[in-house]
Amino acid sequence: MRLEDIRTLSERTREFERLLHDLFLREGFKVTVQAQPKVQSTRFFIADLLIESKDGNTAIVEAKLFSSRSMPPSAILSAVNQLETYRRLFNATKGILATAIQISHETKDRLRSLHPALLIYDLDVLVFLFTKYYDLQKRFEELTRAALTFSDVPDANPENVDINADLRDAVAEKISPPPPEPEEPKGKKLCDEINAIQARRHQAKAFERKMAEA
Repeated sequence: MRLEDIRTLSERTREFERLLHDLFLREGFKVTVQAQPKVQSTRFFIADLLIESKDGNTAIVEAKLFSSRSMPPSAILSAVNQLETYRRLFNATKGILATAIQISHETKDRLRSLHPALLIYDLDVLVFLFTKYYDLQKRFEELTRAALTFSDVPDANPENVDINADLRDAVAEKISPPPPEPEEPKGKKLCDEINAIQARRHQAKAFERKMAEA
């Protein structure tokens, strides 16, 4: 893919995020854009969207826009694994993968068996949701036609969903804490401490102690 194509896809992905933002607002959710977790981490995490229902249930939304109507399972699995990491960091009720391609029910079931708190809102689900709002529906249709540069837009089979019900179903699920940050290797830590000792006579004992630890 050319650099120009990558930039164009990135711009369309941002438009997709804006569409989803407007959709969840219309559905009655509080929506936070470019949300950051409260949990301290050495890595920098930003979620596309964080939505919250009036009942207090939350979901991290990951927007994925592809240039082809079919994607290899490895690409979808990578997106799902990233979403689950974000969901745990944000301590969210659910993780929603929103994508403008169709994903088979068999694939959805396999992915949910890996991550039970996962919701997949593919083309069929999004068509149902956007159809409720004429202006959003038109924007979504234009976006999918422009984005699928290597494929024709597939015929959608609208799938009825209730976002609030999807989030309520997850209330009883146990939310795992985020994985701990990996500890710094002991050898590197000792080397840094030894290098920090100044080469002076009164520091000789400290140098000897650190060398003994090594």
